[in-house]
Amino acid sequence: LTFTGCFALIVSVCILWESLVFDPAEVLYTYQSPPGYLLAAIHIPIWFYFVVSCLRTGMVHRRKAHFYLSLGCFFSLWLLALPIILIAANTALQDWIRLKTVTLVEQAVRVAGYIYMVVVFVPTHTNKHFPFHLRVTQVMSLNDKGQD
Repeated sequence: LTFTGCFALIVSVCILWESLVFDPAEVLYTYQSPPGYLLAAIHIPIWFYFVVSCLRTGMVHRRKAHFYLSLGCFFSLWLLALPIILIAANTALQDWIRLKTVTLVEQAVRVAGYIYMVVVFVPTHTNKHFPFHLRVTQVMSLNDKGQD
């Protein structure tokens, strides 16, 4: 299986495990159970794979090394946020506030990742950090060829 296939299999098993085995009286939220711990722990090998991929790609495409460095730094925080917040929440927070805090931080990190992607992949103001080989000025619209 590929890396993505293994990830999908593990997540599917965790979701199935949650739906069949969870007792709502004992488990307050998903990440307070063995499948939840596994879902959080899988972020670590994903992070490692991502960092190695960014480093390799940055070495091959030297002109875009700054882009891959910033992408690697930001998404390292993004991928490691869930395991870090779960460790902090399970050790420092009381049960009655843990679910809301973890959910709030998880959603805030997710939104921050989406905003980062939107900002990085907009090729308008400068092409310096845009990761692709074409410049915006090199792209010709269909109307320039006489087509409507």
